[in-house]
Amino acid sequence: MLQDRLLSFRRLEGDRVVPTWLTSRDEVWLRVLVDEAEAFAGRSADAADDRVREAVMPIARLHGAGARAVLGVWCVERRRWKKRVASKVPPEQIRRTVFGLAVGRSRPEALDEASRQLGLAPADIEDSLFADREGTRVLVPPGSPPTPAELALRYNLALAQAMLMRSFEVVAQIRANARRAVGYAKLHGLMATFESHDQGTKVTLSGPLALFHETTKYGRALAGFLPALAVTPAWSLAAQILLGGRRHELVLDATAPLPRTHALPASSDSGVERRLAVDIRRLASGWELAREDTVVRVGSRLFYPDFTLVSARGRVLVEVVGYWTPEYLANKAEALRAVEVPLVVCVDERHARGDLSPRPGILAYRGRVDASALVAEAERMLGAATAASA
Repeated sequence: MLQDRLLSFRRLEGDRVVPTWLTSRDEVWLRVLVDEAEAFAGRSADAADDRVREAVMPIARLHGAGARAVLGVWCVERRRWKKRVASKVPPEQIRRTVFGLAVGRSRPEALDEASRQLGLAPADIEDSLFADREGTRVLVPPGSPPTPAELALRYNLALAQAMLMRSFEVVAQIRANARRAVGYAKLHGLMATFESHDQGTKVTLSGPLALFHETTKYGRALAGFLPALAVTPAWSLAAQILLGGRRHELVLDATAPLPRTHALPASSDSGVERRLAVDIRRLASGWELAREDTVVRVGSRLFYPDFTLVSARGRVLVEVVGYWTPEYLANKAEALRAVEVPLVVCVDERHARGDLSPRPGILAYRGRVDASALVAEAERMLGAATAASA
């Protein structure tokens, strides 16, 4: 995640802001950065950082880019690089030996004795003494360098995502092909509500700053929603974010220079679903989990169940509540009360209270949904539905 000091944005009317995007005009200095980086293999991280400031920043300034953009781009690119400790002997062992020998000896005497014990030249000992520090580790390049255009797109995405990770609430408008974005939101347990309107689908998501726990983990999940949104046509987004201690409104739309490729992971099942599918198969109860494109409409609201329990006796929708805020739970409970099809809600026991307290149709779980209890509740609900229709 880009740090606050690396966020570059423009202020619009009022408190509205947009990221300061990199475009084709920045490709000159981005090419300089890519060329300089080809010589970074084997250099320390600190030395590479210094070279970026020395060689790239002056050229970037000539093309209208500030230090934040340069350091932000290098931060994004450096994530692809690995680091290694360049020392034949673990630095911790070298420090123990040298510092232990320093008692009662001069520096040259301590280094000479350490050299004899460790089998290293005194100069190598000095170079390796702190070789495991983050800034002194040497860089290992990725398989291939990026093009300037690729680097610009990666930075633009990282910049927008970093701003979303400082959000209280995000409202996205999706004109068409909403399934991909909805699928991502459901897969990662984002606190999202969906509404249908003439222009398409409105998605309202709680931001990480609305939570009191797991904010970093949730923020990364929310940031991942942006690439899924960006591949849909004519999308737009407005987010309430915190920058410099003040609230601002971040505005983005389909004109933003963001990557236009995104794919869900090879497995589109959540960990909860994978474990539950195994547990249900072991029961041999005649029930199994099915992934469907089920959409339940309640007025203008759209409800996308996490998965469906299927047997010869019928189908029961299942919803798992993950991240939460009191407001989100209240809205979720209100929507669930209006659903008229068989539905079981699985709620983490940490917040299974109030409208989502355990009762018929609502199961509390701790870490893992109880497959037996879920199947029993599905059987009960189908039985009640049959009795009501008789």
